[in-house]
Amino acid sequence: MNLTSILSHASPCLLGLCLLACSPTVQTPTSPFLDLQALQSGELAPTFRQNALHFSTDGGTTSAWLPGEFDLTGGIRIELEFMTDKPQNNPFPRLVEGKTLSLHLVSSNDGNPNYGLKLLAQTPDGKAYAQLVVNVIAKPQAWRKVVATMEPGAHRLSLSVDGRPAETAVLAIRDFNPGTQRLLLGASAPAKDNGRGFNGAIRNLAITTPFDPDDRGEELPQLPPPAVGGKPVKHTTIKHLRGRHLAFPGFAVLPNGDWTVVFREGEAHVCPYGRICLIRSKDQGQNWSAPISISDTASDERDPAILTLPDGRLLVTHGGWNSWIAYEHTKNAFAAETAYIEATGPQNYGGSVYMFSSDNGQTWTSHRRMPAFAPHGPAIANNRLYAVTMGETNGLRTIDMRIMNLTSQTWEGPYRIASHPLKADISFEEPHALALRDGSLLVAIREPRNGYLYISRSEDGGKTWTPVQKTDIRGFPHHLLELKDGRILCTYGYRYYPYGIRACFSRDGGRTWSLKDEVVIQNNGVHTDLGYPVSCQLPDGDIYTVYYHNTLERPECHIEGARWTP
Repeated sequence: MNLTSILSHASPCLLGLCLLACSPTVQTPTSPFLDLQALQSGELAPTFRQNALHFSTDGGTTSAWLPGEFDLTGGIRIELEFMTDKPQNNPFPRLVEGKTLSLHLVSSNDGNPNYGLKLLAQTPDGKAYAQLVVNVIAKPQAWRKVVATMEPGAHRLSLSVDGRPAETAVLAIRDFNPGTQRLLLGASAPAKDNGRGFNGAIRNLAITTPFDPDDRGEELPQLPPPAVGGKPVKHTTIKHLRGRHLAFPGFAVLPNGDWTVVFREGEAHVCPYGRICLIRSKDQGQNWSAPISISDTASDERDPAILTLPDGRLLVTHGGWNSWIAYEHTKNAFAAETAYIEATGPQNYGGSVYMFSSDNGQTWTSHRRMPAFAPHGPAIANNRLYAVTMGETNGLRTIDMRIMNLTSQTWEGPYRIASHPLKADISFEEPHALALRDGSLLVAIREPRNGYLYISRSEDGGKTWTPVQKTDIRGFPHHLLELKDGRILCTYGYRYYPYGIRACFSRDGGRTWSLKDEVVIQNNGVHTDLGYPVSCQLPDGDIYTVYYHNTLERPECHIEGARWTP
């Protein structure tokens, strides 16, 4: 029996880069079987030395096909050792890549050497997917052992690193059929410029397929609909546009009673087509208008917020940057848009802006630059905007406060809140500020590597801040709101199974949080591209939370609202 027929045989077959022989009944690797140098390569071949394949992106991306095809319908188990030997030059370097399965790194762009290891399963069209990410502390030039499984019958993904207990996630894709496919090592495609290349080495690879030892053939796990205090959470799809990616909403109740949501509309999470849209409802969220673009340039506009000022004007803030140019694959995918930005000057696009409306959002002033940015916009108190922002300076990631006088529109600061080295084990991102009625200021800071909320507070108008405190709240990014009864509400995206939106309360101004009373606002997401909730307390005391979401029925990211009683 030749190798291809063995690999496609109906019985379990194990392919090992360290096996001597293979038959359809082999279950575990024993000794060398496949000459790594004989692997069919992509346009550029990796090098073979010291019993390992060494991959590089210098001068092009190297890759290697595994022989034959693998039927993943019955599941798969991947065991390998890998080593990183220099910094990665893209955010998602591939170890193993197939049409519906990928095992790859999730690197940062801020110089931090730590990374996530992601197992991704998706439909052939990429519109529905499930994933599992395990955070890994970098050990350059050290071999790391990985065991990854996809078990469609049991609706399960699992990942184990260096012998640690496996982490699992639900494979929440209805009627998932991964099919038969080839598998590629070291890149996302065999082309030498595919943009997802891996810098490092792979050895001791073993693949078992089919692999679904707990195949019960059950339906996807059904979770009870969210309820708070026994009262169901009422969910509404605010806006869904087929084929479009809607995300990062802001929400406000206007002086005339209209409910208004702003959000980014684009083709994908990262693309040149991001624009800021506004929709409104005149019946408290039952029906919504068609989107109207209120901010658009030749670059990517993102992360809008809308707030009502004390004088009745509306304030919209948002950021913008040439997001797709930062990644080689999207830079090449949008070649014409990339060429235009590069010809006209990348420095002329992006940055943080604000604009005002004096007629309930019908017309807007022109953009005005602001030296600070956060997704949910600034806090407002004492005729001032308290704009918390993140940045990089002198090898540090920084979180700072800038303060603007609304009358003169002049800025003070920056006042340092927190900082850490760029190559630390943590990464402070996307802060949100809240001005409390007692005059103090509270800042929540996103930290995606460990996933926990960090808090700092100021008692002197934002000039000095307490040392950041790690809380027990896991999720990101966060939005803070002071309720009528004095409690602080924190709502956040929950990018761990079950994917959705959650909330927690503090009764002491954000010093401590009651995690045992954590509220589940939504729990039916099918992948982690969701969140950025913003909450508002309505006159009857209910909370209305707006966020972006995805579901089995609507896998495209869309805007959703939830009304619930705290």
